Parts: sequence; C-alpha cells; structure tokens
Amino acid sequence: FPSGTCLPDGLEMTDKRLTTNLIFVGVGFFWFASNFLLAHHKPFNLFPGMGLVQKLYPEHYAKMDDAGKADIASRLHSSTHAIVVFGHFWAFTQCDIWGKSLANTCKENEIFFSITVGYFLFDFFVVLYYRMAFWQVFVVHHCAAISPYFIQTFVPGCSHAHFILGLFIQVEFATLMLNYQNLLEVTERSHTLRYKIVFYSCYVVWIAVRIALPLYIVIVVVQELMPYYGGVAYAVVSYACGFFVMLFCTIVWLAILTPDVIAHLRGPPSEDKLDQDAEAQAETAAATAVAPRRSSRWSRTSGTALVALPLKQKPAGPDDASKPVVGFRSRGSSIFA
Repeated sequence: FPSGTCLPDGLEMTDKRLTTNLIFVGVGFFWFASNFLLAHHKPFNLFPGMGLVQKLYPEHYAKMDDAGKADIASRLHSSTHAIVVFGHFWAFTQCDIWGKSLANTCKENEIFFSITVGYFLFDFFVVLYYRMAFWQVFVVHHCAAISPYFIQTFVPGCSHAHFILGLFIQVEFATLMLNYQNLLEVTERSHTLRYKIVFYSCYVVWIAVRIALPLYIVIVVVQELMPYYGGVAYAVVSYACGFFVMLFCTIVWLAILTPDVIAHLRGPPSEDKLDQDAEAQAETAAATAVAPRRSSRWSRTSGTALVALPLKQKPAGPDDASKPVVGFRSRGSSIFA
C-alpha cells in the first residue's frame, strides 16, 4: 500500500459529521428493531411483541420453531431496509453525482450509509441469538457487508465512491420479491397462480439487480476506481465486496436459480418417479442407519445465502399439476441477498 491508508480528499471527519452519522446509525438500529418488535410475538424472549405475523397467520406460525418464527419476523425489517436504500437516488440528485464514480463528498449519501450500518448491527444480534440454519455463514456475511459502509462513515479520511456504494446496496431490491415468495411458501400457497408469477418475477429481478448491476459496478471499479485509488486499504475492501457479489450472485444464478426454474417449467414428477425416489431414500436410510436430523433450510439472507428447497409432493389430482417442483428461499442483504 502507498504511505498512509487513506487519500487526503473527501469529507473531513469533524465532530459534527461523526455525531450525525452516529445518530443515523442509532435511528436505523432502533427503527429496524421496532419492525422486529412489530412482527415477532416475543422478541429475544424478553418481552411481548406485537406479534403481527402470529395474528395474520396463526396456524402456520404455531407450526414454526423459534428460529423459523424469528426468520419470518425478520423479513419485515429486511424488506423495510430494501425500501429505505432507495433514498440514495434522492442523495445522488441532491449532490448531482449521477454517474460520477469518484464522487466522495455527498453528505446525503452518508445518511443512508449510516442507516445501513444500523440495519446490519441489529440483524447481527438476531442471527447470533436465534442461530438459524447456517448462522455462522450469516455472521461472516454481515461482517463483510457492513465493512465498506462502516469504513466510509466512521474512519477519518476514507470517504470514497459515494455513487458506486449507493448503487451497490440497490441489490437489496431483490429482497422484497424474495421475502414475498417466502411468505407464500410458508403459508402454503406455492400452488397458486400468484406464487407462479412471483417465482418467475424473482428470477427476472435477480438477473437485473444481482447480475447486471454488479457487473456494471465491477466494470466501473476496474476502469475508474482502481486506477485512482490503487492499493489503498479501504478501497481494496470495497473492491473485494464488489467482486465477491458479482461472483456469488452469478454462481447462485447458474447453479441454483436456473436449474430451479427449469425444473419448475417441466412440472411435477410422475407418481412412479416419486415412488422410486421414496424407495431409494428408504433404502439409503436403512443402509446407513444414521439417526434422523432436522433438515437445514437457507431461509435467511441479508442477501443471499440461498439454496434450492425441494417442494416435491405427490399430486393429489389433476389440479395439482401446476404445483411447483422446487422453490428457493432467501433473505436479502447487500452481499448475499
């Protein structure tokens, strides 16, 4: 790295700037905490919540374990965050930085960077407390996701790439669709026309905001940011996040989402195939004699630790021919979801 880890330009870390950023981190933290309080019946087992999800879907909510209840409740604040980050578009206009990849003096952007920091801090506590399936992955994910925004907002002299970082967090838009798809799944509406529309819409939205958008960002990083910032430490963190998002989202698209959609288009398997699969699984279980273990589901993601979930079921009649073969669940975040 060159001498010094930060370039001398950008916003100066004054007491006023630091205080303002801390205030908005707190605003974000408590706003998203209030969302969780609204959705969950007893957050962190400390005090009664509003229990909105329980009131709307009592039968389905009762069947969930603690991790499942926390997961569905947490989707409210992840969806709210996905809406809040649209505020960056207002900031781009206020600061006149549309398309200006090296812009680094937009105070309005820092309002939303700080709120994003607050979001990840709160969701970090949710992940650690409830320990959903693969919670360790989400801990790593949140640490990586928060890094460029925390550095940008609180490390003196490291103000950089406001337009690119504000655009980068727009991958959260897919979270809105994915969370709604998950709601339809857990409330057993995956056989409906609405689910089919949402299912295919999620695939299209993924291509737009988690393939095309990260690709554009990576191109700008290589062509404009890297020649300017070089190997400066804080910029390298942003480079790494951009390349990781591009790689991860592409892998998920190719290895999980596309096969999922293809299987969905083919329709449900025949009864003979289902019987063969059931017999094979029974034989495997008998041969290995392994104690049963609760299956894990990647249904959290900040972004998107995501995996295909089998929704195979034996058709009960001709009306079931439209039921999905497989589905995917994810919870958005800036890197995974």
